Amino acid sequence: MARGPLCRLEQCRVVCGVSRQKRSAGIGLFGGTVDLATSTLDCNAIHLDGEYDYALNDLGGNRCGCGEVEEPCKVLSSSLKPPDPLL
Repeated sequence: MARGPLCRLEQCRVVCGVSRQKRSAGIGLFGGTVDLATSTLDCNAIHLDGEYDYALNDLGGNRCGCGEVEEPCKVLSSSLKPPDPLL
């Protein structure tokens, strides 16, 4: 998805990431913080899905939309549940 995202449980940095044609969310925010920069979210059902206690730091240069149609990159909620923990 991104060029070497630096992620840990409470924070994730996505730089130059690309998310295309996801049936749910391009990026899901389930608590914690995401730093998002120069990334493309294209033709996802919801580009940025925020659930629970989250923060999004928009560091600029991001593009949301579908094909040639652009729209503002904003966090929405679809009441998604986080995935089960890995064992």
